[in-house]
Amino acid sequence: MKVLTLDFETFYSKEFSLSTMPTWAYINDPQFEVIGVSVAEDDQPAVSFSGTFAETHRFLSQFDWEESAACAHNAAFDLAILKWKFGMSPRVRLDTWSMCNALHGSTGSVSLKKMAELYGIGHKGVERDGAIGIRREEFTEEHLNAYMEYCCNDTELCYKLLQAVVGRFSRQELRVIDWTMRCYTEPTLQLDTALLTEELATVRKRKAAANKAAGITDPSLLRQDEVLAEMLRAFGVEPPAKVTPKGNDKYAFAKSDVAFLELREHEDDRVVALVDARLEAKSSIEETRLESLLQVAQRCRGLPFPQTYFGASTGRFSAWDDINMQNLPKKGNIRAGIIAPAGHRLVAADLSQIELRILSWAAGQQDVLDLLASGGDVYSYMAEGIYGYRVNKKDNPTERFAGKTTELGCGFGCGAPKFLSMIEADCKKYGIHIDGLGIDFAKRVVATYRQRHPQVVSLWNEAKRAIEHMLMGGSGFFGKFEYRGNQVILQGGLPLTYNNMRREMNPKTGEVEICYDRYNQKKRQTTRVKLWHGLLVENAVQATARNVFVNGLLSTEDMGYRCVGTVHDELLVVVPDDQLEQCMVDIHDALTTPPDWLVGCPLDCEINYGANYQEAK
Repeated sequence: MKVLTLDFETFYSKEFSLSTMPTWAYINDPQFEVIGVSVAEDDQPAVSFSGTFAETHRFLSQFDWEESAACAHNAAFDLAILKWKFGMSPRVRLDTWSMCNALHGSTGSVSLKKMAELYGIGHKGVERDGAIGIRREEFTEEHLNAYMEYCCNDTELCYKLLQAVVGRFSRQELRVIDWTMRCYTEPTLQLDTALLTEELATVRKRKAAANKAAGITDPSLLRQDEVLAEMLRAFGVEPPAKVTPKGNDKYAFAKSDVAFLELREHEDDRVVALVDARLEAKSSIEETRLESLLQVAQRCRGLPFPQTYFGASTGRFSAWDDINMQNLPKKGNIRAGIIAPAGHRLVAADLSQIELRILSWAAGQQDVLDLLASGGDVYSYMAEGIYGYRVNKKDNPTERFAGKTTELGCGFGCGAPKFLSMIEADCKKYGIHIDGLGIDFAKRVVATYRQRHPQVVSLWNEAKRAIEHMLMGGSGFFGKFEYRGNQVILQGGLPLTYNNMRREMNPKTGEVEICYDRYNQKKRQTTRVKLWHGLLVENAVQATARNVFVNGLLSTEDMGYRCVGTVHDELLVVVPDDQLEQCMVDIHDALTTPPDWLVGCPLDCEINYGANYQEAK
């Protein structure tokens, strides 16, 4: 298949650019203008063009996009322009930014400039720096020619970069990149503008009512911890505090802080109102997300589904571009505003207990695997070990809740203090009371988990030895996970890499520990991370779960269904009404059939459907 590499140069200014606004908003803004574009067929020299919209359309039409693979560095941008502005769609989508992010994103910037230097394929020009604030008709002929040469150079660098990295990706991973770009550039989901507008008004009224009840005229003051602390003291309440993992004292004012949430039951109604107002002031996600979705509805045909390929260090998708579909608020009707097209339904299929299943498989915890395979209730089984009597979901919901929190929370070496914090927060969140909850209870629970999961504990010990061996460049296995030097080699996907592994003193604790460096692409900074056996096992389990999920996603696509996005371990599929019944069966088969390398691991999923995302949940 022919590869068409392309690069658009567009108008930008200090206020109007991709660094100041989301991609979907930038491309669909009235200020948007294509200055020029360059295209290269395979390894041929790139050709460029600059002209009116109609002239640019004719230039692009000479290329056979529908039968070609289109490639760009940040293809979500260039291919969105190609589709949204010019109505052209390639057969396959390749993105060198995504590829480089997977290979090098944990070590530093993956800009075209940095990657060209790293691979020694040439140098990126600087002509774009002189184009800020200049419209196409304002360019001099000399300046425009130089700018188009710069554009051609970018295109040729991108193709060379593709040749340098593409061989490190399996066909499966290339398909995932293609799918990720398609979800954004060719959206299927729609937005219910009327419902979202009504919901935004409801949220704003609720916030206003909370502020009025607390006597707050400036809600921004409630975002300041010290101001809130003084307000509480004025009502005779000592502000709750906590010690952070870094050893710093801090006010416990977060929505997950149990002591703060307990103030909502205070005898003084003024304290209750103040806490509620603070929670509303800090919980801006619902309001801002609604505002963003309404702007999308005004500017876009459909909902561009933004996902970053290999966005997390474990390979999972992460959110970008101001529409965080990975973290939509559950309360309210925001999810109801995301709808399937007319004549279709939205199917949501969520892998059940996937990390628990992968952990048990990797460790060889056969009793848990057997129970899962038979459809048994692993949470009740764990609760029976904690309480010493038979437990079932109907008659013992509190005990089963404790068993669930234990099974899901203790698998990666969690100690008693952390477990106690975890279960206290969950109890407060779900309104559950557990008798005798405290550090002694937590110690007993953790000890019970480890006693009943000896193979998981053995996996931790193997991981601890593996870390020491990795530090020396060794290779081997911990459980079913293979490691070579500073990498964990995974079936079905790319390896996990721990950059700059070293033994180093922690300046805050004075303890010598093994650590590595992780680069954050959004914050553009490197973080020092302690590597311990629980984290290594957790990373390997999560990365494997991601590969299992991707396998199911592609199997669903192979059956002819339209996958439109993912939310953690949940796959979203849009299907015509008359295919719904068969689709539900097919998706279940696709997600619960283990790949060849996962033999012996029972998979399961929950599937729902509806006219909108809320119904499908």
